[in-house]
Amino acid sequence: MDFMRHRTDSERSGFDLQGLLDFSALEKPVKQHLTKVYGALAMASTICAAGAYCAIQGLVPAIFTGFLSLIAVLGLTIWLISTEPSPQNQDKRMGMFMGVAALMGINMAGLIEMVIAINPQIVFTALMVTTVVFTCFSLAALLSGNQRQFLYLGGILSSGLMSLMVIRLIGMLTGSKIAMDLTMYLGLAILCGFVLFDTQMIVMKCRAGDRDYIKHALDLFIDAVGLFKHIMVLLAQKEDRRNNKRRN
Repeated sequence: MDFMRHRTDSERSGFDLQGLLDFSALEKPVKQHLTKVYGALAMASTICAAGAYCAIQGLVPAIFTGFLSLIAVLGLTIWLISTEPSPQNQDKRMGMFMGVAALMGINMAGLIEMVIAINPQIVFTALMVTTVVFTCFSLAALLSGNQRQFLYLGGILSSGLMSLMVIRLIGMLTGSKIAMDLTMYLGLAILCGFVLFDTQMIVMKCRAGDRDYIKHALDLFIDAVGLFKHIMVLLAQKEDRRNNKRRN
């Protein structure tokens, strides 16, 4: 009886989960393209986690876990983007994408180890929060009534990135803790904006005939990794302050 009453109340309130997740505005080719994009994104995320785990376990030479891995990421990304997205190159480009994912995981290993030293639970919490935030903003972009509404964020996000670099430079030169904290929160907000922007841009590009799902998955993967790192650092900073208060 309670279930039936709850169901009736939900119907009266006008709440409809099926309507809330209505993707009917997206054409079948777009849905098929997005399936490939998010499938590749899931694979890259798994490879990234495996790369980080291997580096933390000492299975990757220490020389490759720092600046060298970052250079390799940049080089492989440029190679991937510059390679023609033809059927003949699909496996090759997918391999490049997975290589980028593995190297980004290896590059993050040092940061993850520092966070684990503060509280190992933070890494899992950051992963869960990142998944929820990324999913919510992606759905917001895909289910938006106006399929172009977030494309106008491009200019704002570019300006935000410039402001972020200036604030970070000021923080580094002055040693201002406030400036450095501000860059973390501003960076998180900008990354959320990029999830909205990139998701709608992928839909628009697909409708225009651009079906390069590997490049589109790479765009979202970069957003997701950035979100994870920012959320993990913010949680670690909060936990570190809490530990310092306990000691004092």
